[in-house]
Amino acid sequence: AVYCHNPKSTDTAATAKAPAWNGVTTLAQCGSCHGLPPAGTGHPGGAANCGSCHPGYTATQPTTASTITSVNTLSHINGVLDGGGDCTGCHAVAQTGTVNRRAIVPEFALAWSHKRSAAGAVTKFDCAVCHMEGDLTTGNRTASHQGSAGGVINLRDPDTGNNIQGVTFTAAGGASPGSYATTATNAVFTKFSRNLAVTLEADPNAATLQAIMINQCLKCHDANGANSPLARVPTTGTASKPFGTTIAGATYTGLGVTALGTLGGVVDVNESLKTTNSSYHPVTGQQNNWYAKLTRMAAPWNAATVGRGATVDATSWGWRISCWDCHAPAGVSTATAMTYTVTAHGAAAVNAMRGNATSPTIARASATNESTLCKVCHAGYA
Repeated sequence: AVYCHNPKSTDTAATAKAPAWNGVTTLAQCGSCHGLPPAGTGHPGGAANCGSCHPGYTATQPTTASTITSVNTLSHINGVLDGGGDCTGCHAVAQTGTVNRRAIVPEFALAWSHKRSAAGAVTKFDCAVCHMEGDLTTGNRTASHQGSAGGVINLRDPDTGNNIQGVTFTAAGGASPGSYATTATNAVFTKFSRNLAVTLEADPNAATLQAIMINQCLKCHDANGANSPLARVPTTGTASKPFGTTIAGATYTGLGVTALGTLGGVVDVNESLKTTNSSYHPVTGQQNNWYAKLTRMAAPWNAATVGRGATVDATSWGWRISCWDCHAPAGVSTATAMTYTVTAHGAAAVNAMRGNATSPTIARASATNESTLCKVCHAGYA
C-alpha cells in the first residue's frame, strides 16, 4: 500500500520512473524513482538540494547510496508534496549552490515586519501582494517563476496591479527639485542591492532602486494605498490595509497621515516627501537646504562635487537619496555595501531604521533617535 507501489494518477514519465527492483542490494538513490531533480515540475535547472524546498527530506541531493543522509520515509512516500509548491514552501529555508536565496519566511517573525500586526504569521497570499511571482488566485508561484525561467524579481505596482515600470529623473538644468517620470518598460532584476558607501546617483543599481521606491513603495504608502485589488490579499485586504491586518497600537490617523485616513492603515509616507513641503528628504526630488551640506553631513552625502555638495544652498540643488538610505538593516554603516533589504520583509529593530555602529537598534524615544538615527547622516551638530 505504500506510494512506490501505488503511484498517483497524475504522475507521468517526466516525473516518475520505474525502479529497478531486481538485484538492488543497497538503498535506493535519489533519481531511482523520479528525475534528479524531477522534470516538468518547475525545479531549477541542474542539481539542487532537496531539503532546501522540501522539509524533512535529504539535506543534500545524493548521486550514490553512500551519500544519502536523511530522508523522512514516513512523509516521503505518502503521495503528499511537502513544501516547494508555493512561496512560503520554497523560501522558508536558505539555499546556496545552483540557486541562491536566503530564508525569507523567518524574517516575518522578527520584531518588525510588514505582517507583524498579525503576530508575524505570513501566508503565500501575502507574498503576492508585492510580488508578481505569486498568483493571487491560488497563492502559488506563476509559470514565469518556475524552472530555468525563474530567479528574477517582478514587483507589483499597488495602483495598477501590474509589474512596476522603470523611472527617469528630470530637472530643468538642475535648477529645480525635479521629479520622476514612469517609463513604458518593466523593471525586472535578479537581486536587490544598495551600496551605502556611495550616493544613490553613483550606485550602479540606482535605476532599480528608484523604480522600486517610486512605483511600489510610495504607491502603496500614499493617500490611496493599494488602489488595485490585485495588490491585496483575497477577501480581507483593502486599499488602506492590503494585508487585511491593522497596525497594532497605532493611534495616528487622518488624511495625509494614513492611506484614506484609516486608523491602523498604511502610513502615507509619500505626503511627507513631496517637494512642495517646506522641508523634505530628497527622495522624490532634489533639495537645496543650506543646513544639509559638507561638514554638516556624513559620507557619502557630504561629497564636494561642483554644482552639488560643494554649493548646496538656497539656489543650488543637492544629492537625491533612496528609501534604503534610512530603511536598512540596523547597524549597517555608510561604508558597508548592502546587498539586500531585510526591512522589506522583517527586521530585528522595531522600526527597522538604520542605526550607527555603536547603537544598531533604534529606540523610539526622540532623545535617542537624535544620535542613533538623525546623526547617522546629519553630522556636525551639537
